[in-house]
Amino acid sequence: MIKKFLTLHVCLLLLISCSDKSDRLVKVNTVKVELKRDDGSSKINEFLEFSHFVPLQTGNDILIGEINKIQIIHNKIYILDWKQGAVFIFNAGGSFVSKIDKKGCAGGEYLYLSDFEVTSDGSIFLNDPIQGKIYVYDESGNFKYQMKNARKTWSFKLLDNGCIAYNMANGSGDEDGKREEYNYVCISDSGKVIHKGLPFNKVLTGNKFFYGSCRSFFCQYDDTIYMSSILNDTIYKVSQATGAVSPYLAFDLNTRRPAVDDSPKTVMDYVNSLNEENPTTPHNFYHFNNGNLIIYRYEHKPYIIITSSEGHILYSAPTGADKNGIKLSYIHPYIDSDNTGYIINPVTSTRIISWIDDYKKNGKERTLLNEIGTCIEENSNPVLIFYKWIYPDY
Repeated sequence: MIKKFLTLHVCLLLLISCSDKSDRLVKVNTVKVELKRDDGSSKINEFLEFSHFVPLQTGNDILIGEINKIQIIHNKIYILDWKQGAVFIFNAGGSFVSKIDKKGCAGGEYLYLSDFEVTSDGSIFLNDPIQGKIYVYDESGNFKYQMKNARKTWSFKLLDNGCIAYNMANGSGDEDGKREEYNYVCISDSGKVIHKGLPFNKVLTGNKFFYGSCRSFFCQYDDTIYMSSILNDTIYKVSQATGAVSPYLAFDLNTRRPAVDDSPKTVMDYVNSLNEENPTTPHNFYHFNNGNLIIYRYEHKPYIIITSSEGHILYSAPTGADKNGIKLSYIHPYIDSDNTGYIINPVTSTRIISWIDDYKKNGKERTLLNEIGTCIEENSNPVLIFYKWIYPDY
């Protein structure tokens, strides 16, 4: 049984602003983070265990620039590539199925892609944050229709109740150009705003601050939706039934973020101080039946924190290699529609080849890495490495 380190565990009262203008205080567990804590990379093996890997097929028209989001549904793997403005579709074994690549100015085409979601009927919803439109395609790339009541924002989530949740990423606006000074907006299928939450300082409007990968995102594990918010150290839950947002778990990184009522000077002093030496807001969040995992960056290093369901820190360390020699610094949040319970670590072919070479130079053999190496070449598409959560209930 792993030793549980003592964590300052307190309850924080968070103010959530709602569309009915009422305010309510919500209790949330807060994790006090010891920024330079290092439990050693080997302990990660007590929580995560390698399951399998999937090399993604490579071809002249099947080259992924970067992986920005993954969704698994109906034994297919959907991958968003911001650089190309495309969604790649592979089967469970990594064989290429199709690609949605419709950049342009004609009807049914988008200028840029920031997010996507695949529904149970195979429809693919694509978010164009520049035009404030969501386009719907089938798996073959045929345009079906355009959704109404979209927002100019970075990410969205389709809810079971027919509403759309938007992560406003510090700004942009509604279809009439009105500014939303909330980082969460939920809209009904008729266009009515039914919930607003997570107000931010208006000085930050339009500033996404990609420093340290502190992007806003939605992710889903089982039937529960989670979200992060820029310059906010709390992970939130979104209700599938009502569209309301509430805090799930907060992280105290000993860093004050801009408050709603801060002066413009205070906010801009903070923005101008951002650099890789500061702790970023948590990103890359995973939830399991008895624990959580996040990644944040501090002093140019990515750190992994694993907590119990109640928020006690079980593990904290700079990201390192697992027992197979695979480094875990690039795991992504994703929509796990098939409820597989995996963590996915996408790794480029060049990194895998360099790891193999480094181990060989040091007289070490890594059987799994060598096996993966036989499936790739230097310019192959990334390999998806799957891990299972193995921390037991006690």
